[in-house]
Amino acid sequence: MLLMKRYGARVDVSAGPGMYGTVSVKIASIDVLNRVFCGARSDGRSYLVKVHFDRERTPDKRVISHFRGRSLVVATDARPFEMTYRSSKGRLKVSFFRQTYDRNGLAEDTILQAAMQQ
Repeated sequence: MLLMKRYGARVDVSAGPGMYGTVSVKIASIDVLNRVFCGARSDGRSYLVKVHFDRERTPDKRVISHFRGRSLVVATDARPFEMTYRSSKGRLKVSFFRQTYDRNGLAEDTILQAAMQQ
């Protein structure tokens, strides 16, 4: 929690059943989200960007991969990245929006793209 606060996330702790009650984390900036989920603290992977490929098997049993597009996690004031931990149940609820782009770089959800530009 302290690390997320230092990076700029909004952390709210409310009393309730369980050891910690309910802990809510809201991240409304992609820069803060990149710092929190930096790959240097884990196994080096980026959890915020995913590249999609289609696989095609040729008649001579080779596999050819074709770039299909990419998807990005979005964090804005209107569509924040949110995590809610309820210690009484031991469950973490994560909600976020994901923007998908096709192989030409065109956004599939134009309303979400407009929100990202603001």
